[in-house]
Amino acid sequence: MERINHIGIIFLLILALVVGGMVPSMVSAADKPIVIKLAHLYPPQNIYARAGERFAKNVAEHTNGRVKVELFGSGTMGTWRETIEGLQFGTTNCVIESVGTLDRYDPLPGIEAYPYLIRDTDHFNSFWYGPVGTQLHEDIAQKTNFRTIGAIYRGTRNLTCNRKIEKVEDLKGLKLRVPPLKMYKLTWQYLGASGVPMSFKEVFTSIQQGIIDGQENPLIIIHDFKMNEVCKYLVMTRHVTGAMTFIFYDPWFKKLPADIQKIITEDVEEASKWANELGIKGENDLKETMVKKGMILIEPDLEPFRAKTAGMIKDFPELKEYYEKIKAIK
Repeated sequence: MERINHIGIIFLLILALVVGGMVPSMVSAADKPIVIKLAHLYPPQNIYARAGERFAKNVAEHTNGRVKVELFGSGTMGTWRETIEGLQFGTTNCVIESVGTLDRYDPLPGIEAYPYLIRDTDHFNSFWYGPVGTQLHEDIAQKTNFRTIGAIYRGTRNLTCNRKIEKVEDLKGLKLRVPPLKMYKLTWQYLGASGVPMSFKEVFTSIQQGIIDGQENPLIIIHDFKMNEVCKYLVMTRHVTGAMTFIFYDPWFKKLPADIQKIITEDVEEASKWANELGIKGENDLKETMVKKGMILIEPDLEPFRAKTAGMIKDFPELKEYYEKIKAIK
């Protein structure tokens, strides 16, 4: 009997040790924060990088540390295409990029880059922060499996090059880097330029070496990536008024606790609106800054540019519904 008791005591001691060893690991697993690896291409001073930092700070605070955002800027996780693909595999969990970069998964996100569709900043805000923009985010998630949250005003896209462009006819034969997206390629084809798809990382040296004549981007990118050092002219074509967004892989996002999804959504939208206001206020200052840095500013008549691209919607019949909705917004 005494031997049995000893065995029982030993068993209980072993059980206590096992359970005692397991409890800390179970507690630590429960307390382990949800890590969001957030990637983008932009340097620390850039508005989109700062929006990412703001989101990271706020979401950590509002979730009491249950969510931790790890920031990977300046392209350290790869190109925009690689980081977006990585969302599906967990290499990244969030990417700050333009809505239109998702058009390789479905044509719908390409509406963001449609030429001369957004009239001005008021129209931009009424669209993206109104019912049409809200529905577009949901439709993109359904069609691509990527959830886009928020919209940051990128400013208008403009041309920098080493050829004097005063009218639309001057674009004929201009070798111009364009993002590898159908909307951009066709826009410049309609305008008469020769679009050369390439990674943005190659642009600076390609202009230096004369492989291409120029590139097009919002003023913030033209400024932050020092296009004035390789391009003589800043041509205000204003052909696209684009939106940056926070991109998540929707199946991953939907697995998060409901309260965490809500906080992330709210904090992304807050950071986006904050950056949005800064972008709108800073656009004119950036133009003046580029002139001070030595670029020659050209403000062409844009009506002929609009006329050249007016018929492009026939190449995108799947976008016609949203094209009409966005145009109709007052």
